[in-house]
Amino acid sequence: MTYRSGEARSVLQPYDWLPGHGANDIEYTYKDGQLELKILYDDMDLGKEVHKTIFFLDVCDTHIGFCPGVNCMNINYTSRSGAKGLSDLNVYDDSEAAHAWCKHFGWPKGTVKHYQIFFNSANYLVDVFAKGFRVE
Repeated sequence: MTYRSGEARSVLQPYDWLPGHGANDIEYTYKDGQLELKILYDDMDLGKEVHKTIFFLDVCDTHIGFCPGVNCMNINYTSRSGAKGLSDLNVYDDSEAAHAWCKHFGWPKGTVKHYQIFFNSANYLVDVFAKGFRVE
């Protein structure tokens, strides 16, 4: 089965704090239903590498792969018109895959959200199905 993504909507703009050349690297750890996505980058004011972490909460599925690369998720990304940019953290409010996760768990539609972010400098595309996120 192929799922449709629906419209993308930006919920976080990392280039508000990332330098123009983007992230140096990303590191990810999954533990106890939480995905920690550590974004390492150069802080020009401090003159050293620092990081921010996006914590995805109550994760039920994730895919991290090279982009361009092989699409193993069977999701048709029909439109990104609501997104500011692919390098933003975008949410697909009408993602059929996210709705399928809600149905699987017997949760109300919209409980699981489909997030996606692309790290251009590292060539990583990250899709996460989770209840929410926070940044530290």
